[in-house]
Amino acid sequence: MTRHAFQILFRRHCLVAKVLQNYEAIMFIDADIGVVNPNSRIEKFMEDDVDITFYDRIQNWEIATGSYIAKNTKYAIDFLNGDFANYEKELPNDRLHGNDNGAIHMFLAEKLLPVGVLSKSQCRQIYENSKTFDDLFSFEACIRKLMRSESKFGKVRILRKGNGWVRDGWLTNNQWNPGIDFMLHGWKSSQLRETPTWKLRPVATSRNQWFNPFLGEFDLKKCLPGNRTWNYDSRLIGTVYEIHKSLRKIENEVEVMKNKSLLRVDEIL
Repeated sequence: MTRHAFQILFRRHCLVAKVLQNYEAIMFIDADIGVVNPNSRIEKFMEDDVDITFYDRIQNWEIATGSYIAKNTKYAIDFLNGDFANYEKELPNDRLHGNDNGAIHMFLAEKLLPVGVLSKSQCRQIYENSKTFDDLFSFEACIRKLMRSESKFGKVRILRKGNGWVRDGWLTNNQWNPGIDFMLHGWKSSQLRETPTWKLRPVATSRNQWFNPFLGEFDLKKCLPGNRTWNYDSRLIGTVYEIHKSLRKIENEVEVMKNKSLLRVDEIL
């Protein structure tokens, strides 16, 4: 394990690299991510020639570091342990850098883009002068522009919006569908609320609350492969059409916001 990663948000990636050596692959997830559809499979998000898989968040243009899939390969272990975990040392001093979630964008640009692409842009200058979240978002927009619409960079893949294994539940008022969803993000125990009695629609709502998609208590003695004795709250199961419609609307709005964020570059510099 690297001796240089002191910040927990970077240290966790070298811990993943250490544990990864004992398994074929690992899906790393944040503590507030929960499996809503246990019938889905991690393997469907993996490709034979890809060692690390990230995903593009729906509600903005960030590459998420709160969950990724890594295979037990030298490339993936070196990527996480020797390279990214140590990137803490490269964070700009006295700037709002977004910790590992901001750093992953600069790190990937340095590691994956052709030589000269990053240096010809203003992305690094934006990163090193970032003072607000708006500045940080402009930096991330700058990096995503350099990456264009590409999703695969050698042994690294970034799943496009809506194609990842996890999304934020508040984007659709905590409604989900087994034909779309695998995991939901934002399940903090302090923010769990009672499910409303009125009819819900899959539209974006408060980020600070979520509803339990399951009914009744879990019998942990039955938590074995093949068990399907859990029950869902039907009020939180939306239609594929309505959920997709809501998510596409958000994606279109985000694209407009990203372009506006790029226009702020001169203000930052």
